Amino acid sequence: TLYMTKLDFDTYWVLKEEAPELKSFASNAKTFDARSWYDDATVDANGNEPGTKQNPYVINEAYELYNLAEIVNTGEDNFANKYIVLGKDIVINSGDSSKWSTSAPAYNFVPIGIDTATGFRGHFNDIGKIKEIKGLYINQGTSNFGGLFGSAINATIANIKVTDGYVQ
Repeated sequence: TLYMTKLDFDTYWVLKEEAPELKSFASNAKTFDARSWYDDATVDANGNEPGTKQNPYVINEAYELYNLAEIVNTGEDNFANKYIVLGKDIVINSGDSSKWSTSAPAYNFVPIGIDTATGFRGHFNDIGKIKEIKGLYINQGTSNFGGLFGSAINATIANIKVTDGYVQ
């Protein structure tokens, strides 16, 4: 009898006679959902809607931070009067940021709010503990809207420490 309780045989593995065999990732792998922090947020046990001070949206990963920028920058949601917190420190890029002016790291971040029409209007981490965003690299060329937040209108942004960053 073969006991392997942590392997997902429906998605990733095929049980062969000799041993489990990994299925092809091209056709069978599950993909992460960059929008789950937003789309899957639910009313909490006390009846508080998602995005409220009592039940804020929680961002835990760099790709979720990128998704926040996408949602704001496309005009889908400016998060007016909504609350977002960082659940943990986030690393976007690693390495020596002093060299990024001549050798860009892997990930370029597009600021949250790229003009006054798509500015962020919510509360970002003002109810959370101090969190660090490390390795923020932004190369926006001639845009006047650079930084973690390029445009924030009547917003609250607090308790964020950006380290090892580069903005051009």
